[in-house]
Amino acid sequence: MQFTLDGFTARDVELRKVIQEAYGVYEEDRLYGGPTWVNTAKFDIEAKIDSVGAETFKELSLSERRSMLQGLLAERFKLNVRHEMKDLPVFSLVKAKGGPRLKKSKTENSDVSDIKGYSALVTHSQPGELDIQNCSMADLASILEDTVGRIILDKTQLSGRYDVSLRWTPESVAAAGNGATNSDWPTLFTALQEQLGLRLESTKSAIGTIVIDHVESPSEN
Repeated sequence: MQFTLDGFTARDVELRKVIQEAYGVYEEDRLYGGPTWVNTAKFDIEAKIDSVGAETFKELSLSERRSMLQGLLAERFKLNVRHEMKDLPVFSLVKAKGGPRLKKSKTENSDVSDIKGYSALVTHSQPGELDIQNCSMADLASILEDTVGRIILDKTQLSGRYDVSLRWTPESVAAAGNGATNSDWPTLFTALQEQLGLRLESTKSAIGTIVIDHVESPSEN
């Protein structure tokens, strides 16, 4: 599932995940409501801009692309949602004692993606291993959210872009104790402090959530 230079494509994806992408809401406790099939039925979606609008589409920001995807869901699935604020557990990404240990990116202030709004380039990613080029602290916070299962708010006050390399032991590996190669690495929380000079603080914050008021099976192509 991804935005492309001329539209949006998804393969064998639950509608819930498409809605999450359309609204930029990825945490499970930020999307409520809807019938059970929203979480189970899978769809292929191929949405493309015609050749006349393709050049303009390339210049759209990520939020503008998401707005177009919201329109598609409203048209084809009759999706209607409302927005609510809730106090939810989050993490704040802050500087650790001793200050950050970050390598300035050589590609700072230049886009490394053809799609406007995507600037950080993930060059390597698997459980416990992450390498990113041209990464802002907001990018890093967003990328790590899936791993920790919470929203991460960038509170570092660092405005630069960096090349980030991070190695840690995933919780699943630590719990299994199966002798995997990366089981000797620290937890993510310790790795952030030791390798990047950053820290995650647990707190609560008012966060926007999405409530599905109405949705229907898709209309015919």
